[in-house]
Amino acid sequence: MPKKIILDVDTGSDDAVAIMTALGCEGADVVGICCVWGNLDVEDTTENTLRLVSALERTRRYIRERLRPSPNILKSRERGA
Repeated sequence: MPKKIILDVDTGSDDAVAIMTALGCEGADVVGICCVWGNLDVEDTTENTLRLVSALERTRRYIRERLRPSPNILKSRERGA
């Protein structure tokens, strides 16, 4: 029986490979993909994920955009903390 997994991604090239690997793995049942803010804004990582999943001809039903980080997190990241 495949193991159910949820991916938490900020889809750039590395996460794109992880998504493709997980979706192609017989031992994995991807039940969700959460798009988060990382190297890009969450809107961009969500769009990247949707495009990738669409190109792989997979359903978009399990893709969710997570909340933006709080302004305090953004400020600390800008300061290099």
